[in-house]
Amino acid sequence: MCLSFVFVASAGCSKKSPQPGRIDVTVQIDQALTLDTVHMEVTGEGKPLLPKDFPATGLTTLTWTIMVQNLKSSLTPTVAATGMRAGKSIVTNAGDAK
Repeated sequence: MCLSFVFVASAGCSKKSPQPGRIDVTVQIDQALTLDTVHMEVTGEGKPLLPKDFPATGLTTLTWTIMVQNLKSSLTPTVAATGMRAGKSIVTNAGDAK
């Protein structure tokens, strides 16, 4: 049984390209876990903690796109995901987008 994710991180951070950076997080959910919520937190150097809860009942995949403003240099975000059932932590996974 597992909770796993795939990251795609891209940044438009040159002076010629003022677009924000973008992080796409895809979480794969094992149905055997019978989760009702996935709590995710993203952190990165110089950026505030960004927490978000997602309803997960019956889902096998969650996708979260995060736009990062004021990106002045490369960013290696860390994402932690905790699968919850009835308010209790069932499984946790964390990783860095590279």
